[in-house]
Amino acid sequence: MWHLRGLAQRRRSAPNLVLGKALGMSWSPIREEAQCQVAVEQCPFVLGLTNEDSELILDECAQLTEGLKTRERHLFLISDALVIAKLKSNASYRLKHRVDLKDLWVCGFENDEEEDEDTDVDLRTSIVLAWSACLCLVAFR
Repeated sequence: MWHLRGLAQRRRSAPNLVLGKALGMSWSPIREEAQCQVAVEQCPFVLGLTNEDSELILDECAQLTEGLKTRERHLFLISDALVIAKLKSNASYRLKHRVDLKDLWVCGFENDEEEDEDTDVDLRTSIVLAWSACLCLVAFR
């Protein structure tokens, strides 16, 4: 009982996580079950990113690896920027990075006939992104 009380006090900003842990559920299935009820183009987060001169070109879920940490992130490619966000709820996102395209460096991988079996990353569906503050590997589904 004391363990759950301490956990609840430390994680007040994430009550669903506390409830899930108390019930013995992991966090991932809760997120995977959430279906977006609003079209991405009409999501307030995306509407706030675009202006009259820009439009949403692509939105995609991907695994983003920065240093030793790999996390699920949502990438929004807008005509003038790349936005990386964390999914908070059905149609709510938390901004993690916004990079102007002129400041972004993108590198893909060559299609070699020989696959390196020592890596856990599929190089055919991965790219490296770099900008002034970050270097990361993006692996698409």
